[in-house]
Amino acid sequence: MTRILAIFISVLILPKTSTAQTAMFAAWNDPSPHKVQFVTVEKGVKLEVLDWGGNGQPIVLLAGLGNTAHAFDGLAPKLTRNFHVFGITRRGFGASTIAQSGYSADRLGDDVIAVLDSLKINKPVIIGHSIAGEELSSIGTRFPQRINKLIYLEAAKPYAYYDKQHGDYLLDAKTLSADLDSAKNSPYDIKLMNALEADLRILQQSLHSTKLVIQADIAARSGPSGGPTESDLASFTAMQRFVAKQLGGLLPEAELRQTFSQTTYGKVGDQKTPSFVGDSVLNGEQKYDGVKVPVLAIEAVPRNTGNKIHADPAKLKAANDLRTAEILKQINAFQAGNPSAKIIKIPNAYHYIYLSNQDEVIKAITEFIKSR
Repeated sequence: MTRILAIFISVLILPKTSTAQTAMFAAWNDPSPHKVQFVTVEKGVKLEVLDWGGNGQPIVLLAGLGNTAHAFDGLAPKLTRNFHVFGITRRGFGASTIAQSGYSADRLGDDVIAVLDSLKINKPVIIGHSIAGEELSSIGTRFPQRINKLIYLEAAKPYAYYDKQHGDYLLDAKTLSADLDSAKNSPYDIKLMNALEADLRILQQSLHSTKLVIQADIAARSGPSGGPTESDLASFTAMQRFVAKQLGGLLPEAELRQTFSQTTYGKVGDQKTPSFVGDSVLNGEQKYDGVKVPVLAIEAVPRNTGNKIHADPAKLKAANDLRTAEILKQINAFQAGNPSAKIIKIPNAYHYIYLSNQDEVIKAITEFIKSR
C-alpha cells in the first residue's frame, strides 16, 4: 500500500494522445533558481543534478517514485538560507538516462555516491522522500562514513527498514520466490525446507495485513476514483491545481513537465517514463537493518489521503484506521531498529509532507541538521 501511495501519478489516468499531438505548444522556462548539470554514474548512464546554491552544510534531496529533483523546486530555495542544496533525479526519470537496468536499491544508492564523488560533495545530509528511503538506508548501512545525517520524509517504510516480526508483502514475496527457485535444484534440502516454511509464514502474515487495507479502501468507494477530467488536462496550470488536491500542496510546474509530455494544443499529454522503470524500482527493493548515522524521520500519522469525492464516510474511516495502525507498526519497528533516531509525527499531513506541511518540515530539518 505504501508503494501505491508513493507514486502520485497513480491517481492520474490520462487519455492517450496521438503522435502528432505531442509537439511542444510553446516555450516554457523553469523559474527555479537552480543550475542544471549531468553526472555520469555508470557507462551510458547520466543523472540530472540540480544545484540551488546556498552556504554551509551540503544537503542532497532525493525524490519519491515517479518524481524528479524538480519536485523540490519549492522547498529547496527556502533551505539555501542555511545550507548548500543539491537534488538528484534517479535513473529512469525526468532528464536522467532511461537505463534498461540498474534499479536495485543498492545500485541506486551507488548512483548517489557516484554523484557525491564527481561533485566532491563532502559528508552531506541526505534527505529522501518516500521510496528514496531505500537509497538512504542503502547508503547509511554501506557507506556511513560518506555522510553526515539522514532525513526520511514519509520514507521510514519497509523498503527503508525491514521489520522481521511483521514482514512486508512485496519483500516477503520476493524472498519466497528466491527460496522456491533454490528448491528446484535442492528439493530435499532440510535447511532450505525450514527456510521455506518460515518465509511462507511471514508472507502469509504480511499478505493478510496488506490485503485488509486494500479491501477496506475498495469497500469505502462508492463511485469513480476521481481522476483528472478534460479540463484538468487542459494545461499544466490546471493539472497543477488538480494534483494539489491529491497531494495537499502545490507541486512545481517544472515537475509536471518533467513527468508528462505536452500536446500540440498545450494540454497535458502522456507520461514520459516507461512503465518498466517504476516496476523495476519496486522489484529492486531490498531488506535493510538499522543505519549507522544520526537519523530523523518525519511521518504523517494519521495520514491525510485527500478529498475522496465518492467514498462512504464510515467505511473510509475504517480504512484510514487500518492504514494508521499499519503505519504506526512500521514506525515503531523503525525506531526499534534505529534506537537513537528522532521521529516526528505530524497529524493529518499528506504523504507529500514537504508540500502539505512545508514550514514544519523546514523547521524540523534545520533544527536536526544544526543539532550536535
